[in-house]
Amino acid sequence: MSKTSLKLITALALTLSTSAASAFAKTEIVVDYAFGGRTKVYQGIADAFMAEHPDVTVKLRVPSNNYEEGQEAIIRQSMVNQLPDVHFSSYNQYPDLVKRGLVANLSKLNEGQPAFEAQGYIPAAMNLVTMDGDVYGLPFLTGTPILIANGELVRKAGGDCKNLPTDWKGYTDLAARIHALDPQIWGGMITTNDDWQFQSLVYSAGGDILTKDGKDIGFDNETGLKVMQAIDAFVKASGMQQQTYTSTSAPQSFATGRVGMFVNAAEYLSLLSGQVGKDFEFCTGVFPAIDPEKSRGTPVGGAAAVILSKDVEKQRIAFDFIRFATGPKGQAILVDGKGYPPVNSAAYKIPSVKAYFEKNPLRAPDVAQVPDGMPWVVFPGDNSVKIVRTIRDNVDRLLQQNVTPEEALKDMTTEVRAQMPAAK
Repeated sequence: MSKTSLKLITALALTLSTSAASAFAKTEIVVDYAFGGRTKVYQGIADAFMAEHPDVTVKLRVPSNNYEEGQEAIIRQSMVNQLPDVHFSSYNQYPDLVKRGLVANLSKLNEGQPAFEAQGYIPAAMNLVTMDGDVYGLPFLTGTPILIANGELVRKAGGDCKNLPTDWKGYTDLAARIHALDPQIWGGMITTNDDWQFQSLVYSAGGDILTKDGKDIGFDNETGLKVMQAIDAFVKASGMQQQTYTSTSAPQSFATGRVGMFVNAAEYLSLLSGQVGKDFEFCTGVFPAIDPEKSRGTPVGGAAAVILSKDVEKQRIAFDFIRFATGPKGQAILVDGKGYPPVNSAAYKIPSVKAYFEKNPLRAPDVAQVPDGMPWVVFPGDNSVKIVRTIRDNVDRLLQQNVTPEEALKDMTTEVRAQMPAAK
């Protein structure tokens, strides 16, 4: 064989091997999310997506402890070019990422395809991810704060598990009666790991989180004071231990059987079922409004899937991934793992999803509240995360009975305004 022929054969072999390697090369997308307790759900969705897309690898990052920490991490990573391709951001945090120019416009990526509502997305959920007429994320999980009660204690106090209080006064009165059963039993407790419950109370009193122009707070008024007075009255009536309770620690305290009621995300019902199911019955109800006639609904919490990649090809794959996660198959995995109401109506047609909610009637209040939910408001400016902490910290001071409702409101509003752009 001539040297020329040998060179041609070698070159051809190299070309074929390179082509084969390219054919089997996988595109990797990196996904970021919060709360380690949801890892199984995210991994399940990633595995199901990769099974249908063998040319794609979905890599999950180590989760943040909560949405606020995740938000701060994303902002830091944006400064050093280390952003993930997909990020699951809370509904009240992603708008800040949009304003920073970090989020891909999904309306543009969806051009030439059916409108999102035609793809099954619930309009109320799509409202949560739409800014100035454009869609910047897809709703992934949604939930509202619901009332969770110890059925045994409720009945002993003269209450009815099938007719739990729907107003804050009734909630407070029942908490007082439960506490009266035994000084060592708390009638209830309030969680403050963020401002979700505070916003719920403001809406339930008919108030606003921000003014119509979005430049000032909307609760430095009689409504805001009513909220603080309602919190203070509940603490005094319920006998709750004066300390901070988060959405994670509150269920643990409730599981001891020494707490009558509390408000939390329906997600934690799965955890409670395993902890207290054999010890006592528990029941659920809608969020107790301060003024049922003026109540505007509850803020919808949860996460939206947003795309942070600037690479055109990765954006296309990331778009396929988040549509899978928020579509019927992904939502079925989410329902099975955490019980959140699907954001895609097509998911309700899946037998396992229908069966889940039929077997879990305790989820009914959450399912009922989501369609009429209010937005979980994000505060303007660069200090939105700090403002959430400011609200939380001042509510904590009231829970610990270190201040009066008037003092807590005054300090909160003063500090929040100092962190908003309008104050500068």
